[in-house]
Amino acid sequence: MKHLCTWVALIGLFINGCIGTETGNPPLTGEMSVDAHSSDPATAGLRSSEGGLTVDGVWLGTRELHFVEVADCDVAPTGVANVAPLAIDNHASEGALVAPLTYEVVPYCRMTLPLARQEGALPSGAPASLAGSTFVSTGTTPTGTAFEVVYAAERTIDLDAIGGELLFGEDEGFLFLGFDVAAFFEGVDVDGGTPNGDGVVVLSETENTALFSTFESNMNRGFELYLDLDRDGEPDTPEPVARGVP
Repeated sequence: MKHLCTWVALIGLFINGCIGTETGNPPLTGEMSVDAHSSDPATAGLRSSEGGLTVDGVWLGTRELHFVEVADCDVAPTGVANVAPLAIDNHASEGALVAPLTYEVVPYCRMTLPLARQEGALPSGAPASLAGSTFVSTGTTPTGTAFEVVYAAERTIDLDAIGGELLFGEDEGFLFLGFDVAAFFEGVDVDGGTPNGDGVVVLSETENTALFSTFESNMNRGFELYLDLDRDGEPDTPEPVARGVP
């Protein structure tokens, strides 16, 4: 069951609000819903499919997320976070995780999402392979074979503004961060992989490496940011306002 981010994150964002922003204005507050989705269930669907892969697990760890102002677009993000590190959850299950965010009414050129390895105890239901990894996805192929993608690299995914600029006015800071499983698995013939001793096709840096390489090439563009002004935990429109840079 999905849940709100911890009180620690809320307190942290409240403190940031008390401090203010680099422009001297108090930040505005909003929410970011976070969930997996599928733009093409025939390639890969969530919990069911239309002849493609069935994805039942999307797990990832992050550090703080930042919006980068247009004026500082060529500089690494600094200052207070806009979104605290996301709670560890299965984004392929029913319902969206909701995280508080802060923002200013200034033009942004992108959002940064740093992937972080998971250390220590994992939450209930998380796959064991998430320990020491940044991203894990699980599911079954059309022939019923179980698969698992294990991604271990720590790196930052840049979601560039479509059209070059993001501007959220007052009462417009309600967003949806989506993980498009169809984009992740486009052209990845998981059924063509070699199962391990448990009958699972694992895609990683050491197993089924050619398939893993295709997945890795797809990965960035599967991260998308949408408006969610009606706050229903789903994108308002089919078109994102920002997308991961390939």
